[in-house]
Amino acid sequence: MSSFGLRDIPLERIEDESLGLKDYSEALSAFISKCETPLTIALQGDWGSGKTSLMNLIKAQLSGEDCSVVKTVWFNTWQYSMFGMADELSLSLISAFLEALNADEATKKTVKGLRMFLRVAKGTLPSVVGKVAGDMGEKATESFLDFLSEKTLDAAGELTKLKSEIEKTADKIIGGDNGKRIVFFIDDLDRLLPERAVELLEVFKLFLDVKGCVFVIACDYQVVSQGLKKKFGVGSGDLKGKSFFDKIIQLPFSMPIGLYDIKSYINHLLKQIGMEFKEKELALYVDLVDSSIGFNPRSLKRLFNSLLLLNLVAEKKGLLSEDEEAAQKYEMQKILFATICLQTGYERVYKYLLDHSEKLNQEFLQKFTDESRYEDDEELKQLLHDYLGADKKKMMKLASFMAALYEAVQLEQDEDRNNLSEEEIAALKKVLRLSSITSTESADAKSETGGEQRYINREFIKAMNAELNKQFKAEFKAIGSELFLYQGRGRTDVHSYFTLKNQLGFSRFDVNFMYGETERKAEPCYWIYIETNSRALEKAKTWVRKVLPDLSKNADWYEDGVEFVYFSDHKFPPELSEQERQQEFKTKVTEFLSEALPNIVAYLQNKE
Repeated sequence: MSSFGLRDIPLERIEDESLGLKDYSEALSAFISKCETPLTIALQGDWGSGKTSLMNLIKAQLSGEDCSVVKTVWFNTWQYSMFGMADELSLSLISAFLEALNADEATKKTVKGLRMFLRVAKGTLPSVVGKVAGDMGEKATESFLDFLSEKTLDAAGELTKLKSEIEKTADKIIGGDNGKRIVFFIDDLDRLLPERAVELLEVFKLFLDVKGCVFVIACDYQVVSQGLKKKFGVGSGDLKGKSFFDKIIQLPFSMPIGLYDIKSYINHLLKQIGMEFKEKELALYVDLVDSSIGFNPRSLKRLFNSLLLLNLVAEKKGLLSEDEEAAQKYEMQKILFATICLQTGYERVYKYLLDHSEKLNQEFLQKFTDESRYEDDEELKQLLHDYLGADKKKMMKLASFMAALYEAVQLEQDEDRNNLSEEEIAALKKVLRLSSITSTESADAKSETGGEQRYINREFIKAMNAELNKQFKAEFKAIGSELFLYQGRGRTDVHSYFTLKNQLGFSRFDVNFMYGETERKAEPCYWIYIETNSRALEKAKTWVRKVLPDLSKNADWYEDGVEFVYFSDHKFPPELSEQERQQEFKTKVTEFLSEALPNIVAYLQNKE
């Protein structure tokens, strides 16, 4: 290997490019060389999508002898903001612009004066321009006007002068040739606070919208949208917000992640870290990535660094031996790759499989590959409810990924491609245990908060739900619900609940029975309560008092963002055993259901 590990740095040479950015950089370079000026181009995409790499390639291609570009200037906004210069970021940008263009001392002095003015006025350049331009109208205070006119400088005059000096400086560099141009690259705009990013865009329009200049900006459109919302109360989707963006950005260019040559890129990364693989299986590697983390170059580099480390550990532990009766090295590395994709893309599902590795078998894994079984299989339904919510797209994506993982686990020595042998299951279990060292929350999977108690509580509630759903089958059928289970990540407390939100027309209305230790009570306890939302709290109170009059006599009404109606909040005596606590809780839940369910059924029937 020529290098060890993958650095998260942008591309600088076209020779190193393997994503397929070359065509786009050449097209944008040609456009920049011939377009009318002034003009601003926005390279839009998420963090890590390759915006800086594309700008580097464009910059390199604009340096040809026959190119109309006479000068390129690079400005990294994040570097300035990191050193406490965020309030003066606009002037820092202008200063860098003028410095690169060798502006005369008089022009630089104007900028220094404005910088001093901003420090005293404790404002940013766009906000001061607004005040000078009269945006404050009659609300401008006399002291502020005195400050402008007497104590510092003629701000309005200096701002006008600065714009004129910038135009003259740029024209001097271009030499009066309308075909020549200066290209200004602004990187990491989306790493700024959203409102700062919007202020910087305002400066482009106010001062740097100069004949002969082209600006190439790397930004995330969502960051700009958030800044517009915070600064002006409008989003980029609103007409005013869109007009603002369109006025400043003449050419939006979305990073073509969906068009990247991912097969070539993954092939390049696998070879770079020294992984063994078969070329015919590259399509499987692409499927694993596509259905887990997606094709973000930064995320891929992180994944491959984890893969490189685990590969080294696996070799030290002898998991990649060349024993003829065991999985081959390239096969174990393939399983390792699939496991890292699972860990990165679906960490909660990964953690569940890691913590329940004793359940791993042919049938258990195959259930995950069929999305149609996600609703039919009770265990799978509950797992995905806990980890994925009700997001159908995520479930479809998970099913696609698990089908690819199922294929990745297949060993060449086993000719049965439809079923998993004991050797294949054993190989997967080995890799799962190994991979925990690169998980953000699973490196010590068995010693997390709650540890074994978490699973004891969960199994108890699961068994209780099954028993009570059978006992109150007719009542639950009448109200169109049943007892479900929920347990938060890393928590010992478990919630048994049934919902009435659709039946009653509430956006949230769940009857909960909580068992275990909580943040509020760090000792064994149980709660019986109704959970709703703030806007529906009064309506919920009225319903509870009407339908459950006896149960609600001693209820507490607790408001804290999410609203609760507490029927019971009980701490177990310390002398009780686990079994005694479980029995007491099940008895209380049974008593509550025995009284509440008939009333709820009667209410719903009368309502109809």
